Amino acid sequence: MSRSGKKICHIPEAFYKNICAAIPIFCVDIVAEDSYGRFILVRRKNNPARGAWWVPGGRVHKNERVAHAAVRKLKEETGLKGTFKRILGFYEFFSKKGPYKGIDVHTPIAVCLVQVHGALRIRLDEQSEGFRWVTKPGQGMHPDLRRMTLLRGRQAKNA
Repeated sequence: MSRSGKKICHIPEAFYKNICAAIPIFCVDIVAEDSYGRFILVRRKNNPARGAWWVPGGRVHKNERVAHAAVRKLKEETGLKGTFKRILGFYEFFSKKGPYKGIDVHTPIAVCLVQVHGALRIRLDEQSEGFRWVTKPGQGMHPDLRRMTLLRGRQAKNA
């Protein structure tokens, strides 16, 4: 159910594959910060960016607000609860390697800051194979991930 009270429908895989081939898929990436100023990274199991350390995130459903999607995806992918703070910025992700062979990825993404609260018990979903908490962008980090975490720092200075 979306925040507006409208039912969010599940898209059958074959239909979703056709959608991915035809249009960009709007997503959120979540910079989920704990009370120590750390943010969580998960190691991706699937394409795009298989094996890379990345922030949690995923598709925004129809009739779902970006803020709700950010909190929902954080809980689904890590088990963490959080409060949406703000949108840090936007970027576009392009990749030749997507979840479907022969279909490239084009994803406009809202980078969202979410403040984690409650217990820090991590419960990863099937898309991730590990997690770690970090305080700053690290060496070898994907350029898009470095940009979004630097956005976080810039926003904090301007707050």
